[in-house]
Amino acid sequence: MFGPSVILAIIGFSLLSKNKKTAKVLFIIAAVYLIISLGICGALIAGF
Repeated sequence: MFGPSVILAIIGFSLLSKNKKTAKVLFIIAAVYLIISLGICGALIAGF
């Protein structure tokens, strides 16, 4: 659940000094991915 969003955040932090716009996009994608994965995987784990 957390793997891809953490990787995207790390890439975003590495690009933050060079390209701020790309880093912002990566942070947004990481946040959306985390919210969706927690919702879907959380529902599957909880048994709903």
